[in-house]
Amino acid sequence: DTKRIIAKALASRLQADDEMREIGVDDFDYDYMASMHAEADCAERAVIARGTFSDMTFDLADQWLFAEGFDIPRDSTEFKKFATEFVKAQAKVTKAFIGRHQGEVIETENVLSGFAVPKAQSPVPRLSTVVNYFLENYDATKPMYKKHQSFLPAFLSYVGNRPVDEIRQIDLNEFARVLCKLPPRWAEIIKKTGQSLVAIAAQEHSETISPKTFEYSYLACLRPFLKAAKRIYGDSGFPLNLTTEGLVYTGTQKEGVQKQRAFTAGELKALFEGRDFSCFALDPDRHHQYWLPLIGLFTGARVNEICQLNPQEDIRLEDGIPIFDFREDGETDERITKSIKNKTSVRPVPIHPRLLQLGFLDYVDAVRSSGAKLLFPEWSPFKGRASGEAEKWFRAFLDKTGLRDETPGKRIVGMHVSTAIQI
Repeated sequence: DTKRIIAKALASRLQADDEMREIGVDDFDYDYMASMHAEADCAERAVIARGTFSDMTFDLADQWLFAEGFDIPRDSTEFKKFATEFVKAQAKVTKAFIGRHQGEVIETENVLSGFAVPKAQSPVPRLSTVVNYFLENYDATKPMYKKHQSFLPAFLSYVGNRPVDEIRQIDLNEFARVLCKLPPRWAEIIKKTGQSLVAIAAQEHSETISPKTFEYSYLACLRPFLKAAKRIYGDSGFPLNLTTEGLVYTGTQKEGVQKQRAFTAGELKALFEGRDFSCFALDPDRHHQYWLPLIGLFTGARVNEICQLNPQEDIRLEDGIPIFDFREDGETDERITKSIKNKTSVRPVPIHPRLLQLGFLDYVDAVRSSGAKLLFPEWSPFKGRASGEAEKWFRAFLDKTGLRDETPGKRIVGMHVSTAIQI
């Protein structure tokens, strides 16, 4: 790449000089060109003699790199190495220009003879190209899509945007080791603090990711990515030997500590008969906060499944029976992408008689009349999901009511818990 960029830059500079002299150079341009050649010669000699770069020499090298698709930090060793080679080549062109200015015959072909552009070869793609291709061609309706969206950029950040033929198995091994030292919700920490994956992993954390998360989230993302990369980019240099085999959990978190338990009868009573919940029922502006927990209680549905229901068509009569139609197809709010965890989760669910007695269909009629395509329009979607704000609200509600329980293996931290009650 260095040879190619330098040859292109020199050819462009010499061509411009040839065209100017063919047209003719007046006194003003002649004197201006002489001063420019003198300034360039002085700057280039400083680089060659002392390794001292002026802004002009750095800027020119930076502009050519950027134009060719390389964004390399100017304070890096890699950039300075390129800039040095770039300036050495430019110095030969400047010397030729000074000679031409004194009337010497110096042919462009002779100046460029030592800077032949290497024979074009199929470039080895960088890891970002492979990652972007995988994400762009992955079915966005599949549940794993969102996991790929958050995991693969982290993998790219750790390994670096290298040509793929430079990636080694040791990179995957070390990446797996770092993952096992990360705390839950590490992506949020990166977003808030800007820290790197490695920096976060180096800190002490009271809680780290679980073996289940490592296996069924992270390795479950890495496996199909490697398979697709080998199939599509194997003949372009992507290593065919890379594998997730042998990547094992090395963290300290014991399996099951993140598991949530069922609410007790007393906790359910405190949740649904407390003063706050009564206020939700009485305040029309808070009816969404009233109905969400109740629907979760009487259906067992996940919070996102509930929040993405379209009152216009997902709550309807089937054979005279009011139902929730949990599905991925059908019209929806343009801000979300419907998703159901698996095929068995796509199902119609009869609306429980208790919800009907409490007036749920009246609420649905009101939302439907407003034209909304989400059951709870008060909660704005976030990153294509209907439930982001609702989940945050319910976690805060648990805190406020004193029902949040962080006991390892017996946690109550959100809506997705089992409720073994008679209904």
